[in-house]
Parts: sequence; C-alpha cells; structure tokens
Amino acid sequence: AGCGFSTGTPWLPVPPEHRTLAVNRQQSEPGSVLNAYRVFMRWRREQPALRYGDIRFVDAPEDALCFIREYQGQKLLACFNFARSARTVRLPDDGPIEVLTGHGFPHATWEQQRVTIPACGAFFAYLQ
Repeated sequence: AGCGFSTGTPWLPVPPEHRTLAVNRQQSEPGSVLNAYRVFMRWRREQPALRYGDIRFVDAPEDALCFIREYQGQKLLACFNFARSARTVRLPDDGPIEVLTGHGFPHATWEQQRVTIPACGAFFAYLQ
C-alpha cells in the first residue's frame, strides 16, 4: 500500500502510475533513478571540493551549467547538460585536467579544451 515508503496505510491514494516508481521496485533495478542518485551521492561524498569548496562559474552554452569548486588546493570542474541533446562546452584554460569517473553519468567525450556532454549528462574533472 505504501509503495516501499511505509508499511502503514497512506492517508492519500497512490496513483497507479506512481507505483512503478516506488522505492521497493527501484531498489532492485540497477539503472533506476533511485540507484543512479545513490551512486552519485556516494561519489560526491568523496569529493571535498564539491562539498566545501568556493565556487566560480564558467561560461557555458544554453542549457548547460559549468563551475569550478576549489578547496584545500583541489580544483574540481563540474559541467552539466540539461538539454535533450549533446552539448559541447569549451573548458577553462586552468591547466591540464584529470577526467573523473565513478559518478554514474554517461561518459562525455573530451578532446583538448572541449568536452561534449551527452543529453542530461555531466562531466567532472580535476584541474591541475
């Protein structure tokens, strides 16, 4: 009745189309939104610059957001593509980069000072 959120009876009805998105169904699906969120949040906890760093926004095309977070000598670049198609972003000239993985987003294509981020995707890198 509670779709995995509770064993009690909900005080509002749960529409049938919401039942497929319930926690108890998403937990067992590796590609679910719930599990993608959990992967990203675990990865984020390991990135002090993302958690505590100062922020500096970087120019980005429409439907994209890029910023650098700096903390205790670590500079982390984060770029997000909110569009339904890939976006190419020119990276800041802050020196060499180390592309980060393990965050759960599809892989972006990086070449020299440009990165192409898939639709609804993200790109993360340390700046040296």
